[in-house]
Amino acid sequence: MKFFEKLFFLFIASCFIYSPNALACKYTVRDIGFTDLGSSPYQLYFYVDAGTPQDIINSFERFAYASLLESNVETHTIHVQQQKNHQALAFLNAQKRSLPLVILVDERGRTINLPLNLTNGDVKQNIWQTVESAVSSHLRQKIVDLVTTTFGVVLLIEGTDNTANDLAVSRIDKAVDDISQIQRIMPKPVKGRPQVVKLSRKDFLQEKVLLWSLDIDTEKITGPQVAVLFGRGRRIGSVLSGQDITRENIFGLLAIIGADCECGLDKSIMLGKMIPLRWEKHVQTILVSSLGFDVENPMIKAEMGQILSIAPTKQGKNPLTAYQEGIVRFDSVMSVPTMSSNQFRPVSSNSSLAKGFSWLSVGFLAGTGLIIVILVFSAVIFFKVKK
Repeated sequence: MKFFEKLFFLFIASCFIYSPNALACKYTVRDIGFTDLGSSPYQLYFYVDAGTPQDIINSFERFAYASLLESNVETHTIHVQQQKNHQALAFLNAQKRSLPLVILVDERGRTINLPLNLTNGDVKQNIWQTVESAVSSHLRQKIVDLVTTTFGVVLLIEGTDNTANDLAVSRIDKAVDDISQIQRIMPKPVKGRPQVVKLSRKDFLQEKVLLWSLDIDTEKITGPQVAVLFGRGRRIGSVLSGQDITRENIFGLLAIIGADCECGLDKSIMLGKMIPLRWEKHVQTILVSSLGFDVENPMIKAEMGQILSIAPTKQGKNPLTAYQEGIVRFDSVMSVPTMSSNQFRPVSSNSSLAKGFSWLSVGFLAGTGLIIVILVFSAVIFFKVKK
């Protein structure tokens, strides 16, 4: 009888070994979003000429070093007469302003001029404020504080129509309620639900760098805009506007944040475009406490880097592999009850369901079925022997 008891417990253990969670990725998309693999998506160029006082250049470089040290912005001083072949001059050629000039450039070559006042008031203070505006603002600091301890941030940029703004708020609130209902059964539950942050039109000038980084033209915006942010200030998906601001679309973007990293999804899903910000040590300390591990640990960095280096198993127009060009949609909250990587696998394939099963899935199903059959058979024998 001891033999059958050992066999029985062996099969029970096997069932846990073959559980779906064993096949899930170690990290979620939210976890991956906090990683920093040394990239600097923004460049801050300080253009000077022979007429620029040396003390102005020295002050800018000193302030830039201190302010941008823990940020995702790199700074460069460009002497236009001495560096005539520098590639950054391409951004200056389109300008018709006197030097010195400060220009912030993103990865796609988009630019924004940062005002630099060297004639009125405290010159050094003005230089410091110019450098600070590249990586810090009231709203960006609030976003940094929220993403470290909560699921993420849904940012609403208000338009001119109050009715449309109120409708957008209603849809955002419903989407947040929907995602909150399934947070506890996600692969790695997060205590804090998504936070809704509003940016009113009167604060546009103060947050012009943030809006620029989100590809929002404040001169053309009339209706509300919605951006979903997570991790290290990363934007997931496109900025929603007009008819795209729906409960389903917002829920879909939030759902991806809580999903398993899958280890085969396009890395653009897990590393959405970052806003320019400063990520200080005390923020990292709070994040470690929130996540339960340190994303700056070299071993964890290496592991996440390996995950991000794996290309998707299949490319296509599926929103999970090309979300920046489209919108993720789910039929309802219950369409993603557990947010498991195994549930996303058939969605990420261009093949039919009949052809979409991987060998791993087939092996898992066959192994589970075999275990259940043997387990039932052993239980029958066990009770017969006992009787």
